[in-house]
Amino acid sequence: MFISIEIAKIFNEIKLKYAVFFTTILSLVAMIVLFVTPTSFNNYKIIQRVNNLSTPGSSLYAGDYWVVWPSVLRDMMKGYEAYGLGYRAEGNKEKVKNYVFEKIKDNGYVIVICLNEKVVNCVNQINSVVGPIYVRESTLVNDQVHKIKITDFSRGFVYERESFTNLPSNVGLVVNHSKQSDGRAGYLAYGPYVPLKAGKYKLTVFGSSKKLNGAYIDIVSDKGDVVYKKIELPQYVKGSLLDEVSIDIPENALDLEVRVWVNEDDELTFSGYKLESVSAFQ
Repeated sequence: MFISIEIAKIFNEIKLKYAVFFTTILSLVAMIVLFVTPTSFNNYKIIQRVNNLSTPGSSLYAGDYWVVWPSVLRDMMKGYEAYGLGYRAEGNKEKVKNYVFEKIKDNGYVIVICLNEKVVNCVNQINSVVGPIYVRESTLVNDQVHKIKITDFSRGFVYERESFTNLPSNVGLVVNHSKQSDGRAGYLAYGPYVPLKAGKYKLTVFGSSKKLNGAYIDIVSDKGDVVYKKIELPQYVKGSLLDEVSIDIPENALDLEVRVWVNEDDELTFSGYKLESVSAFQ
């Protein structure tokens, strides 16, 4: 505004023909600027950067704030529904949650793209927005990108390989994606403290045993105060320590645990388990 006033003052002080000349020049410059082809959306460096990380339409993003939200913008500009699950996602929390669980209801799972961040940190971000969720698997795409497949716990859950060895324990060693007893008494594995709907389930436990003296597995909640089942583990087996054992969960659990206890000098290799839904109670 001030520049326009100053230019008007100058024009008032010069001859009319010069004023017309300068006005024409400025008008031509303005028209050229207006009609020059604008920068294409895909030519912006930040959009090129996120295009190198993920394809448009991936819909759900977690991880590095500075690429999560440009990825969401990129998708929305191309007509896709997209949500960020990273820092500052709380403002749209309910809509994100509804979207995620509708997709899980339709497909059984949904994939979140984890950008420039460790998987565990992306999972924590997802949990803070829509959780608690269950990570079915994580796939490394490249050094900067993981695909995290998540679902809810209504169908049960599986813990194997990294997801299993990341479970807490107070004794034992991690060897080749398994937990091996180390001669001490204690919990070889416990957790994962997840919500589970009331229903009938079947439990399969993977591993092998040579020498056991009362080692057992139990399914509990409420920090161990509620015990749904306790099963002594068999000796001299390899492959499946337990195979499709029936488990009844009479009411919804908020912090379900599967715990494995070993005694001193027990020789047990525990490599994972799955708890599968048979039917849900009404």
